[in-house]
Amino acid sequence: MVNGQRVLVIDGMHEIQAVLHAVLGPRGMQVDWVRSHTQQLPGEAAGRPDILVIDAAALPIHKSSGNRAWRDVPQVILGADEAASTADSDTQHTYLNTPFQFPDLIRAIESLLPTRAA
Repeated sequence: MVNGQRVLVIDGMHEIQAVLHAVLGPRGMQVDWVRSHTQQLPGEAAGRPDILVIDAAALPIHKSSGNRAWRDVPQVILGADEAASTADSDTQHTYLNTPFQFPDLIRAIESLLPTRAA
């Protein structure tokens, strides 16, 4: 994980963002949250996130893969049926069934985060 990377959480509940902020914030990561795909994204002018954490109930899979800005952004999909996914084959995805454990979510994020040259 590299300082300055950005995680965007798309979830109707704020709890996931709060936990990720508490765990990843001290590691130098920015964690943003939006309630749904219809809400304006924080820091859009700053560029796209390094990874998305998506509650499938807040953002249907077909909409997450259809956003051009997110086309090559790794995604952790919460509560989605992997077989039902219509996501791009070019994008890395990890699927976590709900209920999930937060350590599993952190591991999924760490495994998908792109490595940046220092």
